[in-house]
Order: sequence, then C-alpha cells, then structure tokens
Amino acid sequence: MSDDAPIPILNEDGTPDTSNDLVNLGQDGDPLALDKAVKMRERESYERIVEGLKIAADAAAHLKRSESEHAGMWDAQRRNLDQARRAAVQYAGIDDPVRQSETADPRGSAHMGWKEARERFREGLKQASGGMRQLATCFRGDVFWSLLAQQLEALEQKVMRRSNALATRKAVPLLLPDGALLH
Repeated sequence: MSDDAPIPILNEDGTPDTSNDLVNLGQDGDPLALDKAVKMRERESYERIVEGLKIAADAAAHLKRSESEHAGMWDAQRRNLDQARRAAVQYAGIDDPVRQSETADPRGSAHMGWKEARERFREGLKQASGGMRQLATCFRGDVFWSLLAQQLEALEQKVMRRSNALATRKAVPLLLPDGALLH
C-alpha cells in the first residue's frame, strides 16, 4: 500500500475495520475521526442554540440600558432573539416553560457593563449560530438552519463593527492650542 492510498475504515461487509490502529471507535462502535472527537446528539445542538439565544437576548437587555440612545434597537433585538429561541424550543420539542419565557429587563445592581454586555451578546450569537450550523450539516441537511446561522453571523459582524466605531469615537484625544499648559 502506498503512502497516498486512503486507509480503509470499513470492511467489505460495511462494519468498522478494527485491525487498523488509526481508526478509533466510540462506545457505540462507530469510527471516530480523532482521539478527542465529540459526538453530539441533535438535542444538544438545539440546547446550544437555545442557550446562545438566551445569552444574547439577556445581553441585549443590558445594552438597552447602557445605550439609551439606541434603546429601541436593542429592545427589538431582544424581542427577536426571544422569538427565535421560543421557536427553537418548540421545534426541538423541549418541554420547558422557563426557556420559552421572555427575557426580563435587568433590575437594580444586576446591571452588566457595556463592554461585558457586548462580548456576551457576540458570544451568544456565536453559540447559537454554531448550533445552527451543526443542525444544518450534521443532522438535518437543512438549508433553513444554515440561513439562520448566516443571519446571526452577519448580526455579530455588524455589532463588532459598531463596537469598534464606538470605541474609537470615545477615545478622542484632547486638542489644546500651541503653548497651552495643563496644571
């Protein structure tokens, strides 16, 4: 056998070839590609979507409070993410009323800072889009989940660009006339 030839992982009868040391088998007997491969169930992908959307909606509620000039936009984002989460919970058949409830506005001292809320918003979108990609490629072969993931990724990029613009705008240097001294 040459070095370029593919390594067979199935016998002629379709069962996994266990004679090769390069083929690792999982507990169910299916071949794993890597030693540290993780086999996710379809339900775990739904869980990742639901949790990611919950994290992003919660961060949007905090950003609504931090960015009062854009409160309407963040409230709309929160409502849209809550709606998408409820649809995912129902589609997955998860029977949990807490996961279907709306994200509440933060109260009192439980307020998250602007930077942390932005990071949590982006992280939630990453988790949700990752779960959607898992459903699209591994389980469903469904273009619907891939399109949803693309929309969340586009929203994440938009938030990142806006955050960068706001951060550079806030760091404006102090301009003084020539010869001015600060005491």
